Formats: sequence, structure tokens, C-alpha cells
Amino acid sequence: MVSHKKKKKKVPVWPVLAVVAVLLTVAVILEVRPSTEHADLDQYFASRPGALAVVTNDVLSHEDAVIADGAVYLSPSYLLKINARFYLDETEEILLYTLPDKTLWADKGAVFEGHPVLRKTNGALYVLLDYAAQYTDMHWKLYADPDRLVIRTAFGEQDILTAEENITLRKEARVSSPIMATLAAGEKVRFLKQQSKWYYVFTEDGIDSYVDRSGRMTAGKETLSHVYTEPVYEGVSTRRNICLVWHQIAYRDIDNGKLGELMAEAKGVTVVSPTWFFLNDGEGGFDNASSAAYVEQAHAMGLEVWALVNNMDYEVYGDRLKAVMNETTKRTRLVQELVNAVTAVGADGLNVDIENLPSDAGRGFVQFIRELSLACHRKGLVLSVDNYVPTAWTAHYDRKEQGIFADYLIVMGYDEHYQGSEAGSSASLGFVTSGLEKTLAQVPAEKVILGVPFFTRVWKGTGAKPDSSLLNMNATAELLAQYGAQPAWDAATGQNYAEFTMDNVRARVWIEDAESMAARLAAVRPSKPAGLAAWRLGMETPEVWTLFERYFSGADLSGTAGP
Repeated sequence: MVSHKKKKKKVPVWPVLAVVAVLLTVAVILEVRPSTEHADLDQYFASRPGALAVVTNDVLSHEDAVIADGAVYLSPSYLLKINARFYLDETEEILLYTLPDKTLWADKGAVFEGHPVLRKTNGALYVLLDYAAQYTDMHWKLYADPDRLVIRTAFGEQDILTAEENITLRKEARVSSPIMATLAAGEKVRFLKQQSKWYYVFTEDGIDSYVDRSGRMTAGKETLSHVYTEPVYEGVSTRRNICLVWHQIAYRDIDNGKLGELMAEAKGVTVVSPTWFFLNDGEGGFDNASSAAYVEQAHAMGLEVWALVNNMDYEVYGDRLKAVMNETTKRTRLVQELVNAVTAVGADGLNVDIENLPSDAGRGFVQFIRELSLACHRKGLVLSVDNYVPTAWTAHYDRKEQGIFADYLIVMGYDEHYQGSEAGSSASLGFVTSGLEKTLAQVPAEKVILGVPFFTRVWKGTGAKPDSSLLNMNATAELLAQYGAQPAWDAATGQNYAEFTMDNVRARVWIEDAESMAARLAAVRPSKPAGLAAWRLGMETPEVWTLFERYFSGADLSGTAGP
């Protein structure tokens, strides 16, 4: 039988290959042929209508900056990135800047060199750049066609390339890329990095680009000098070997009279800090339990008195605490009335213990410390501020800035575990030493005091969040004896540890005693903090005072630490 199927016709391959070859050749020619096209700089620097592109330290961004009546204004968020010492109260529309001797105010009516310091645009406040530049270490310049603001706050030696001939700067590292700018002979760019046969550079007027390494350029160094010298903020105390004890005052007439009794066996104490002032509202008001007789008695015993203010007793948290810290009128009232209360009874200083601070009250709190420091120092009062051990969630306390203004920062080296947390030590050795070292990374050692606990937390039950309660050192020893518990040294925490059955449930305790205190003091001594602070007076055993004496005298502590 004869097949009637048609044979498939073969298509020649060479025409297809020829077309591909031509296209590749064209592509190569286009790639290696230098482009004469110029990049659209309007598009490159494009920002929202009415706003400026901002180049900060060779990084292009679209931070909020505007031009109004020929002057440059910055958004508060951007201003704080280049100078965090400014404080803008957006509720009362006041800009503040704290110098060593005063806090500068600029309200809605303030004018600088013919321009308002504060301007509202589209409902938002902006700050005059010329005003801020007086107190900011930065170089800045406004360029046109298109408009953009170039700011430099990175100082020191920088790598520079100087053109020996006209040099083309391109958008990407290839000759076919559009032209960003042309350097004339003698003009300079900052060298950032090398990329194959190209240099990645930045021009003085804020354009990042690439330059062919084959161009004639000379490498060199230039130093960008500082234009503003930050003033020195001096406190009233630089003493070391401070030994502070907090004295909890729950009842004005009763507890203020117990100082002599509680201090009967104490040794080496230099400062007592009574809990006298209690924030009680969101307006800057506080209860006052201070006593001139107490101060007179303490002075007769050779003690300074640093009165404590806290927000915990009346649970002034959240929005109420935020209002006191962030709003200038309320914050100013609190500062003035605290200093008046301290001086009225003849006390020597103020100790600030503000806890559970909302993150959006962080800047207000730091401004509170700035203003309070100036008010205290005018009266010769020492200002100390209690701080948690550093963690990510407490970064808004800004310990570095606190350390510039306050005389001392006290690291509360306890409450590692607390009521509502899982069971564990209140102050394990690693927790304390880590917290101290992290603080010392932000604040000079001569300004850092380590807070230590005189209490033990007893945990009852199991589960993720067992119940717990606080015991003083003597009560802890009595409880262990009552239940026949046998403590054993736990090297991991640097404490004695015990487990026993209490009320038919499992009880656990990481013990604060002379052994744990000795281990702690021996571990932190090489860091040379300014002193120690203990919570709280009356919860200790006599052996602890002997340890404190040995610590401050430089005596050996190893024989008194745990196994």
C-alpha cells in the first residue's frame, strides 16, 4: 500500500541564528557605546508636592523638609534624627533646647532672623533649620534645579577623588547608563566604594553615581571639621564610694521616725533615700511626706538625704504619666514643686523612680530629667535617676542622655523575675553583671551606682506564672528553718537555692543572703561603679553591712562568697 502522508518540510536554521546574532551584536554595541542621555534629576529627587528631597550623609531620602518664604523648615521627626536634644511639645506648640544654664523656649510667636521658628504646614508643625543649626553640629546647604537639602553630620577623615579632566558620572556602573553629572577638572567627589571597573561616589550637591576608573582622577583625603562644640553639662557631685539605702515611707508620722532604729547596725552608709513624693494625678501633682526633722536627724548621723519621687504608689501610668512628661506646663509644675519641696526641708538631693514609662513618653521623660537637673543644680541638689537594667523595651529611657544631665544613674539590679513572671531569681549574678556592663557602655562609671536587693522572692506552686511574695533576709532564713529546707549553692545564679513543700504545694526560693551579696560585689568590683544602692533599709542582716564595708575598703571578698 502506498502512503499518502506528506513529508515535513525542514526549515533552515541559519536565518534564525543570523537574526539572533544581529540582535546580540546590536545589544553589545549599544552596551559599550557611551550614552549621551542625561538622567532626569527632577525624577531622581522627586518628593511629595511642597517637600524637599533630603540627602543626609550620602544617603538620599525623602525626609519631611519644606521651603517657606525662602527658609528651610524640618519636620520634628527629622530634626530629632540630627539633634535629639531638641524637644518639641506638639500639644502646647513649644520647641525646647536645654543648655547647661537654661532651657531655651521658642513658641508660636518666636522669630529668628525674620522667620518664625515654628510654622504649621498642612496641619503639622515644622522647625526653622537656621534656628536649629545654631545648636547642631552639622554642615548643610540648599541646592536648586531641582531643590534638595544636603546635610552632613559625619565628621573626620574622608576619601576624596579629584578630577584631572572632565569626568562623566553615570547612574549605573556601565557606559550606556544615563549621565548624572559631569565633573570639571579640579572638582571633587567622595569615594564610597569600588565596584569592578567603577568607583561609586557622591557629589557635594547630593548625587550618588558611578565613575569609570579609567578616567584621570587623583585619590586623597580630606577632613570634615566640626562646626559646633557641645557645651559641658556639669553636675554638683562627682563623689565615689556612695552607699545609699532606700527607706520606704508608708506612713508619714510613723515611718519618718524609724530612721534611728533602722540605722542602728548599719555601717558605711552615706546616703538615705526616703520615699517621700508620690505622683497622684496626670497634672504634675504629688503627695508629700517629707520631714525637716528627719533631715536634721540624718544630718546628725552623717547622712545625706536624697528624697525619692515615684509614680507607682498611686499607679500613675499610661496616659496620665505621658501627659505629665510630655506637656510642658505640667512637667514644669512638677519640676518646680519637687525642687521647692526638697529645699523646704533641707534635703540634699532628689532620687527619681519613674517606672512603666510608655514608649511615647520617653522623650518627655528625658526632657523632664534635663529640666530637673538644671533646677536641682541651681540649688546645689544632687540628682539621681533609677533605671532598669538595659533591654530593648526600655531603650526609650535613653540612659546616655540621662547620664549627661543627672549626677548619678542607679541600675536597679533586681526584679529579674517578679510577681506575674515565671519563677526564678530576683537578681542572678549574670543578670546583674550584664545589666551593669550594658549601662556602663552608655554612661561613665563615675556616674553609675549599682542597686542591689535586700529581699528574697518565695515562689509557690507550678505553672508558667506561680504566685510569689517578698521576704526580708531574716524572714527567709526563718522560713527555711521552719520547713526544714536545705539550701544548696547554685553556681549558675550565684545564690543559694532551696525547694520544699509549703501549704501542700511546691515552694522554691533563690536566696538573697551574705553569700549571694559577696559573690555579686566581688563580680562587679572590677567595673568600678560609683557606689551601691540597696532596696530597702530594714530588710538586711548585719552581715551585709560588713560586706559593704569590705567592698568599699577594697578588702578581699572571696572568703565570704558562696562555694
